[in-house]
Amino acid sequence: MGGISEDLEGDGIGVGLSVNILPSMALSASYSTGSGDVTSFGTTTSGDVEATSVGILFHAPINDTTDFVAGIDIIRGKVDLEVSGMFFSSKDADGNSIFLGLRSMVAPQVELSSNIYRTKIEADTNTDIEIGASYYIDMLVSFNISYELNIDSSNSTLLSVTKYF
Repeated sequence: MGGISEDLEGDGIGVGLSVNILPSMALSASYSTGSGDVTSFGTTTSGDVEATSVGILFHAPINDTTDFVAGIDIIRGKVDLEVSGMFFSSKDADGNSIFLGLRSMVAPQVELSSNIYRTKIEADTNTDIEIGASYYIDMLVSFNISYELNIDSSNSTLLSVTKYF
């Protein structure tokens, strides 16, 4: 699947949680929704996506400040499409995602991370590289930014807030 060279716009929101079950393992769950529009040759195609996932995360220390991280998620989703304002189709879209990466506290309040994701939804497989930074305003709250490079299509920027309990 090649990149989109036309006018692509989109946004979304999500919420996720993870619960430690062992010192180096956690269960995770998330819900997200988003929409996007692409206009090509005067025709606008709009898509609405809703997805839930459950998964397991692992981490192992490399040294005092750096961890290796890995995980797998099972994804259940739904996509609704409109073309030029007219309903086109609705489809369930299920799959999985596997990732591995590194995270490192480079300063007392700053964490840098990098991950590689392989996501398979139905017959489509994508590979993403994500680079991120987190600023901890205290031990329980962080502001995060990441840039995701999708090898096969568009790139995205994510802004988030994490609250630890």
